[in-house]
Amino acid sequence: MGSGAALAKDKASMILTNNSFDSCLRGMMWGRNIYTNVKRFLQFQVAVNFSILIVILIGLCFMFESPLQAAQLLWLNLIMDVLGALALATSPPLTTVVRQKPQVDGNQIIDKVIWRQIFGICLWNVMVMCIIIFFGKFMFGTICTNNLDAEGNIMKDADGITEQTCVEAWYSRSTQTSNVDDPEAINKKRHLTIIFNTFVFLCFFNEFNCRVVGASDFNVFTKFFNNWIFIACMAFIFIVQWCVCSGLNSWIFSTTVLTAQEFWTCVIWGSTSLLASVLLKLTPESFVDKIPVTIDDNKAIGEDSRIMKIYKTASKS
Repeated sequence: MGSGAALAKDKASMILTNNSFDSCLRGMMWGRNIYTNVKRFLQFQVAVNFSILIVILIGLCFMFESPLQAAQLLWLNLIMDVLGALALATSPPLTTVVRQKPQVDGNQIIDKVIWRQIFGICLWNVMVMCIIIFFGKFMFGTICTNNLDAEGNIMKDADGITEQTCVEAWYSRSTQTSNVDDPEAINKKRHLTIIFNTFVFLCFFNEFNCRVVGASDFNVFTKFFNNWIFIACMAFIFIVQWCVCSGLNSWIFSTTVLTAQEFWTCVIWGSTSLLASVLLKLTPESFVDKIPVTIDDNKAIGEDSRIMKIYKTASKS
């Protein structure tokens, strides 16, 4: 320490400038917290990305259109990138960080505990979205078929055969007669709005799950008010989403007005992500060890590919 003997200072590999171990502890906490914040953000972003890709694929296969529109995908991208980074990467250290094991060279940033949460939450999101996509029209009373899109334009004929190719439909969209007052078109747009709203709140509550990344950290609300940026981001997401479903800016996101019951039902479905996270952390450690993860985040993907070998050979010559 700063007031130590000269002989001890000569033999030491590190000398504290003062006699306070508290400053040393705070430095260690903040250093570990940076690493933990990266894990928080990656857990959230990867899970949302996987969920979006699978949900869009399911929608294209069974609804013959993407259940998430372009502007809605931009909003989801804003949530998982900018707002997600601000909310999760700015978290101050919790006291539990000092009980974590020290990191050594070669450790995976996204370890198998994180992959368990990513795969599990992604699977849960897809299950909930399948319920909303296939049974939501009966649950919310939005009975409709896939013959019309949300704007009332005919997509398929009575036999389920597409009348136009995608290119022809794109060019003729401006000249088509839109049946926006058709009850089926109204129900279709409500159904798509409910799908979008539910997915947003699944991501919204999963962001709470990512506040803690320990294998046995169950309380996602621990020291909830120690990061005002996180609270501000969550409040902003909730307010914007409420405006989207109340008609204030529905023209941007191609949504329609939902009733209070429909809106809060979507919120309840989204909050099930909290329960899914707890159930995942209750799984035995033996299950975690069996997760088939072949990605090494210490190596560039495709580093051993033929293209990279040609590039390395050419760069050396």
